[in-house]
Amino acid sequence: MRTPLYLGAFTLTLVALITPLTLDRPPEVASAAIDHGRLKKLPAGLARKFASMATFSPGAATLVEEVAGGTGAQDWLEHATPGLDIPYAAFAGARQAWLNLKARPAVGEGAWTPLGPVYGKGADNPYRDRSVYNSSTDNFSGRAIAAVIDPDCTGGDCRLWLANANGGVWMTPDALAAEPRWEFQSQTFEYNNVAALELDPNDSDANTIWAGTGEPNACGSGCTAGVGLYKSTNGGKSWQGPIGQPELAGRAVGSIAVQPGNSRVVFAASGRAVMGVSNTCCGGTDALIPGAPHFGLYRSLDGGSSWQLVSQGAANLCTSSSPDQVALNQTACSPRGARRVMFDPGDPNTVYVSFFSRGIWRSRNLGDSWEQIMPVVGAATSNAERAEFDVVELPGGETRMYVGVGGGGVFARFRRNDAVRNTAAAAAASSWVDLTSSNVANAAGYSSFGYCDGQCSYDNYVYVPPNAGPDTVYLLGDYEYNENNYVTGRSNGRGILLSTNAGVHFTDMTEDASDDRYPVQAHPDHHALVTNPQNWRQFFDVGDGGIIRSNGEFVNDAGDCAAVKAITNPARLAFCQLALSRIPERLEPINKGLRTLHFYQVDYNKANPDIITGGTQDNGSWETLGGDTWLNTNIADGGHNAYDALGGNPNFRMTAWQQGQIEVSFTPQNQTDVTWVSDSLFVFYGTEAVPFIGNAITDSVVPGRLWHGREHVFRAGNNGLNPAFPRQAVLDACNVWYGNGDIDGNGLYEASIDICDDFKPLGDPGTNGRLTAAIWGDRAGGTVSVVERGRDASTLWVATSLGRVFVSKNGDASDPSSVQFTRLDSQSTIDPPRYPTSIFVDPTDPNHAWITYSGFNVKTPATPGHVFEMRYDPASGQVSFANLDGHRINGFGDIPATSIVVSNRGTLYVGTDFGVVQKQKNSPVWHLPAAGLPNVTIADLVLVPERGVLYAATHGQGVWQLKVH
Repeated sequence: MRTPLYLGAFTLTLVALITPLTLDRPPEVASAAIDHGRLKKLPAGLARKFASMATFSPGAATLVEEVAGGTGAQDWLEHATPGLDIPYAAFAGARQAWLNLKARPAVGEGAWTPLGPVYGKGADNPYRDRSVYNSSTDNFSGRAIAAVIDPDCTGGDCRLWLANANGGVWMTPDALAAEPRWEFQSQTFEYNNVAALELDPNDSDANTIWAGTGEPNACGSGCTAGVGLYKSTNGGKSWQGPIGQPELAGRAVGSIAVQPGNSRVVFAASGRAVMGVSNTCCGGTDALIPGAPHFGLYRSLDGGSSWQLVSQGAANLCTSSSPDQVALNQTACSPRGARRVMFDPGDPNTVYVSFFSRGIWRSRNLGDSWEQIMPVVGAATSNAERAEFDVVELPGGETRMYVGVGGGGVFARFRRNDAVRNTAAAAAASSWVDLTSSNVANAAGYSSFGYCDGQCSYDNYVYVPPNAGPDTVYLLGDYEYNENNYVTGRSNGRGILLSTNAGVHFTDMTEDASDDRYPVQAHPDHHALVTNPQNWRQFFDVGDGGIIRSNGEFVNDAGDCAAVKAITNPARLAFCQLALSRIPERLEPINKGLRTLHFYQVDYNKANPDIITGGTQDNGSWETLGGDTWLNTNIADGGHNAYDALGGNPNFRMTAWQQGQIEVSFTPQNQTDVTWVSDSLFVFYGTEAVPFIGNAITDSVVPGRLWHGREHVFRAGNNGLNPAFPRQAVLDACNVWYGNGDIDGNGLYEASIDICDDFKPLGDPGTNGRLTAAIWGDRAGGTVSVVERGRDASTLWVATSLGRVFVSKNGDASDPSSVQFTRLDSQSTIDPPRYPTSIFVDPTDPNHAWITYSGFNVKTPATPGHVFEMRYDPASGQVSFANLDGHRINGFGDIPATSIVVSNRGTLYVGTDFGVVQKQKNSPVWHLPAAGLPNVTIADLVLVPERGVLYAATHGQGVWQLKVH
């Protein structure tokens, strides 16, 4: 249905579950999912099931978007508990403690080596067609936030740099190569979360590049605070920094601008961020950092040696108030800070900057004074409205500004102003032209409607390509999941949009013309875009799936709207025909070599220790294929994955999506064999809190048993499948891709009867059985953060997010309601009321375990410590805690710990916000175990005694391995 186009032509959400769903047709490949408005896209079978469940359980938990969302993060709660804020001194102290650890000699003889994925390979899945997202994507990498390209890019010599969230700076010497070669360049950075890159326009060789650390996008997965700026004068081969620490550390730099004609003048847009990640993570709260510097727009007049705060999105600075008061929106200034800064293309003394929830401001005297040229669109009480912009010079000497703005309770829209440089501020502020319409019958205006809705504080970008003229502009947001359905859809998702008539209407660049049903699609979440300097039609889009490149040719695909998508509604059909009248001929992911997936957790197959699986942020779950190639085995955010812990069933794998959506698979490396086993968790216990990435394990003693924590601990037998029905009936009806939910085969899906799983709560099934309940005393609330098994049949260790620790000695009781827990932390005077992140149980003694805590000693000075040893006496019911952090000089330091494993020799390996440390048995000294691992957050550690290998799951640098004794 594609015809060549010439330039002359023109979250998935489970909400509140009684009405049975009538099943009048069998499941089929690529059948249309129910249109849930702006909810997350589901495979068709599961979408139909959820539509029925939504009437059965009022008040059930909401399954949030696949991408990290909200205004804060569970990460923050992990670090802030107790309370909701973290002193800036804690961040600074943790960095210094890490530098102290790195200064000690490593004790290991080997070195860390990357395990990949270097090639994150897409899986064959006939059900994952163009209506699901990421159809035919061959290769993936992790969340990229910014990119810059050499202005002198030519074939064979086209340098492109990209910034990865927690993965650092990467560069390819030729972005136009058939398979670009990628190089990691920020090994020396103190912290590798980078969200801003800027080439110095005064360096004709394009070797001077600035990098800003920290990520100011509002998200719940690694939008972490940074340490300031770095600068390279040799194309990223070496770096100076961190620069501007007193003003920028503890915040996030989202944009940098160097004055044309004077490299000594640099602006940096600073905003709020969070810090850290563990293997149960990511939800939502606001983040305060008492003692951290003010955030806003900073200026340096001496090349970065000194910095001055020049604007905070108000007529005057708010420095007479504390930064926390600003963050709480108690002042006139932006509560989240500056997001985008640019120089005027015709006047190097004119600067523009956008602020969260404070619109866009202009200075015509290089930052000495400021005036608002675009007011906030929504309410000033919001803290999430984000305006992104770009500027281009018009033939008459004025400057045009394009703006995409959304969030904070207003629908996303696109606007234009053709006189922002010379016009008086008040006149400019009143002369914006809104080009967006919420009426699909107005096809042109609707083409930009809601382009980033739901995630504008995370996905939003505007880009005017050089050498394309003033009427050409790209607009990036998030994938509109409900628009790419068959019959009820109206576009290809509108994640990437292009206008060549000054924003009057846009066409959809989100998928290509390679196939009617399985085209190549860009990832749903988009953060930045650059174009080939010699061909603005060829773009490089970066987002949560890494980087994807177009071939620079367009085709008209409007015929697909009726012939393939089967759209019949006249208004939607007309809109679709406009949106698809120009799409990329080819899209090509170019992620091979980018080892930047953001892992939450890993496990290995006991039947074959060389096979590894793990879940990642916004890129699903993965399994090794051999070498550094991994296969994408599940979609969405990849939750906890685990094999049969006994190794008896080498083909079994537990897998998961975000918020504790547990699934199982019985066919290795097969994305279509995924069976939903979470009905009980949502139908009957949907009101229980659960982390964005919930915990789940397989049993190390009893074959086929699964464990999962929400507020209760839940246990399932039979590999999670409901034993009340024939096994094959469950597998067929509960498959997430084609199952119809009707297990008993009566033609109806009945949510309270057709239960796919065997999960039962342990202890009292009522609210008093929750391990977070007030009936247990202090430290009430939160979620179950850790569940671990002893190597006997009965012992179960559990921790909650507010610092409770429990043990059960009858976890295997045949009647789940008879399981009893003993609270342990209340017996101790030294265990901290902070977030437990990991428990490791002694394989030889189920009453002996180690536990790690996130957070900071400065929050709990009476009970410091991050690594503890616990010994429980079942006869007396008493426990002892021993703090293993050691002395201040050679000890662990005040560094949040994320995970722990213990070798047969008694060596402790602990993951932290910055890397991995170890302590040998009977030694008080903590060291790095080896060199070679970048400074990166460790989400999980797994020890493989069969191979003498330690695996480290990083949040931004893939998986690493170390030979250990």
